[in-house]
Amino acid sequence: MSAKAIVITGSTKGIGLGLATEFLKRGHNVVISGRRQDTVDAAVTNLNTTKLAGRAIGIACDVSDVAQVQNLWRQSAKVFGRIDIWINNAGLINKYRNVGQLDPADIVNVIETNLSGAMNGTAVAAKAMEAQEVVENWRGAIYNFEGFGSDGMTRAGLAVYGSTKRALTYFTGAAVKELKAKQILVGYIQPGIVVTELSLAEAWGQPAAELRTKKKFIMMFGDSVGPVACYIVEKVLSNVKAGARINWLPVPKLLWRVMTSPFIKRNPIGDAGLV
Repeated sequence: MSAKAIVITGSTKGIGLGLATEFLKRGHNVVISGRRQDTVDAAVTNLNTTKLAGRAIGIACDVSDVAQVQNLWRQSAKVFGRIDIWINNAGLINKYRNVGQLDPADIVNVIETNLSGAMNGTAVAAKAMEAQEVVENWRGAIYNFEGFGSDGMTRAGLAVYGSTKRALTYFTGAAVKELKAKQILVGYIQPGIVVTELSLAEAWGQPAAELRTKKKFIMMFGDSVGPVACYIVEKVLSNVKAGARINWLPVPKLLWRVMTSPFIKRNPIGDAGLV
């Protein structure tokens, strides 16, 4: 497989950085992106000094600002010539609050990052990819990250975050149908419960009783970044089907963990170094 150029939003840490690392290990080139230039620069420096097979560059971008997203594409394509894969990963989680106690600024930030940001990324990438040559049957591929709420499940305290993910799933489904005829592949990424600073931030803000329940849930179903990122990257690189859902933790795997939990002790929080 020839080297591909991949843009990953929200990739200075967490699962985004994990994906970037795995793509680079395989000889592909990656654009690291986040809101702050200093964190972008730090991530790029660390990746390139690790001497991975691919090349990493960094471009700061607030995905809620479409002009910055357009600049992210323009600068990335200027370096690599074309963008083969665009991954909308940037995301925020709202503070654990019931709807009557939500901070209005928190509502806006989560919606603008999780939903508007992914919409901006999809729209900008799709328009630019239409002008690219067809390679291996596609002009390019776009993937959107799902999360809790994507399947319609609801939970108290996560009204805003879950709503953005539910809406993004609908948006992605529509984009699959609209862009397939233009030979642009659109797909979903469902990473499961990845143990990152983002996922734990919501848990640690809960009352003691809720925290115990949440921690037990994470210990059973959570995973550190490494194996999840490796799985997702392999699937993204091999996928040729529009509308494919790359799902790290499907129902059979969930059930297996429930059945084996009394016998197999897991510590994903410790594995992630976030104890």
